[in-house]
Amino acid sequence: DWEMLVDKYSRDDGMFCWVALCEGVDEAFTVKYLEKDPMRKVNLPDGKTTEPARRNRLSISPAEQELIDSLETDIRRKISQMRKAMKPVFQDFDRTKRGHVTKTQFARAMSMCGFQLNDDQTDLIALKYCNLGNHNEFDYREFVACVDPTEGFEEQRVKMSDESTYFDK
Repeated sequence: DWEMLVDKYSRDDGMFCWVALCEGVDEAFTVKYLEKDPMRKVNLPDGKTTEPARRNRLSISPAEQELIDSLETDIRRKISQMRKAMKPVFQDFDRTKRGHVTKTQFARAMSMCGFQLNDDQTDLIALKYCNLGNHNEFDYREFVACVDPTEGFEEQRVKMSDESTYFDK
């Protein structure tokens, strides 16, 4: 990342141009020359705009990705056989309601759902779903969306029941 910044903001004489970097940052995050009009309203980016920057995905080798895919397929198959929703189990661990639990909580939740994952399997899945930069907070919403086929159906069923006006007079 640093090399890219140096290439982009270096002058012809090889010196780093701090002013150009600051202008680029101002352009991306605020309005230019805001200091001259401090009462001006600045629209902040929404969560969807900043989400990619808040995710720190690890690079996964093709062999690891293949193992993860195989493990996800096994989990998906077992979930469809059990017909048990997984999201509520994870939500019990998620006290802050941010959609993340620790790796240890993930392993405990999986155990509670009937999956006995060993440490290597847990670490392998964590490569894909621990995406906040500290590699310990597991994004269970993304995981459940991938492996639980009933997740989308349940939300759709609730939406349909809310919109139902069949018995209204």
